Amino acid sequence: MPYSGLAQGLLTGTLSPDTKFVEGDERRTTVLFQPGTYERAVNAVDMLKPIAARYGKTVPQLAIQWLTSRPGVSSPLVGARTL
Repeated sequence: MPYSGLAQGLLTGTLSPDTKFVEGDERRTTVLFQPGTYERAVNAVDMLKPIAARYGKTVPQLAIQWLTSRPGVSSPLVGARTL
């Protein structure tokens, strides 16, 4: 069962290289969100947007579909911090 299937919000497609994380946000200490790595990750997500659009999907929908298509994965955990 995959955990953090949307990469702590990265695969929501709403973050940018200029996004600032508040004190206490665990992403400030996560490797994926460190300078250099984070900017490359955001650029990679931006490259997914036209692929998702081609299929009439959002980046999160594309990511979740990819997860569920993996052998042995039946239910990725996806949570929302805000609605």
